Amino acid sequence: DLLGIPNLVGFSSAMPATGPTRCTQAGVKPLYQHGCMPCASDFRNTSSSVPVLLVSRFGSTQRSDCQRLCMYGTFSVDGQSLPGVLNGGCTLCNSGGFSSILGATGCQSCAEGTYSLQDAAFSVCLLCPGGQSSPANSSACYDCLAGQASFNGTLCHNCTPGTYTPAAGSPACLQCAGGTFSAGNASTVCVGCAVATFSLPGSSACGPCYSGALPSADQSGCVPCPPGTYAAATSCDVCDAGTFSTGTQSACTLCAAGSFAVHNLTSACAVCPAGSFSGAGWSLCQLCAYGAFAAANSSRCTACPLD
Repeated sequence: DLLGIPNLVGFSSAMPATGPTRCTQAGVKPLYQHGCMPCASDFRNTSSSVPVLLVSRFGSTQRSDCQRLCMYGTFSVDGQSLPGVLNGGCTLCNSGGFSSILGATGCQSCAEGTYSLQDAAFSVCLLCPGGQSSPANSSACYDCLAGQASFNGTLCHNCTPGTYTPAAGSPACLQCAGGTFSAGNASTVCVGCAVATFSLPGSSACGPCYSGALPSADQSGCVPCPPGTYAAATSCDVCDAGTFSTGTQSACTLCAAGSFAVHNLTSACAVCPAGSFSGAGWSLCQLCAYGAFAAANSSRCTACPLD
């Protein structure tokens, strides 16, 4: 770069036999026969706040292509600058505008999410930092509202369900923690789940646990009820005698006929021994009467045959 200004290109003194070569920057060396020669500076305008240089565009081939052009971030009616005149007679782009070419005849507006300052020659607009944005043609950036966020150089956007921002100027939406939710767009806070419901992180709603389980203490997940219990509304309740559960059940199961459960908190029913029987849901087996018999796991006794 010449004086820190990019793309100030020179002219070529001759064309090589293999075809034309485009010059790239002013002051390119070495200065061979087929090399690029530098354009000179216009030293008659040293008091200007914007330098006025003799420059040429890419691919220039002769010294007459070197001209006094308005620099990046400035413009004039014909794009040319004048010697001995403040700023070369070129006008700085207004705040919110820029000029990215040499010899510009006007300035472009900064896009949404970018900006440029007053009294400075901007060849490009600056990106708004995260958490801020701007309309087109802006000289400054503004904080996104609470419930919104923005990445660098993007517009503010509403946080989606399951996310939120509690304060203005946030670069990203935050995920709702487990046990909380946000149902709508642009949320500034997450709401706790109701009793007997749960939610995973980033949820837009809470819901009940799967059958036989209850929400954890922080309501961020579900915990299955252990064997011998069942999931009631808000707690794992104990199964009564004559019933059982293997765990993860929403109700206890009656012991089948021919089996029993004498105690509560039972995970499996026992088989009635031979000589006894039981009906469904019994907590004890009953002995067969005199003159009757039953095999193990029987639901009734059978009378002995007569001789």
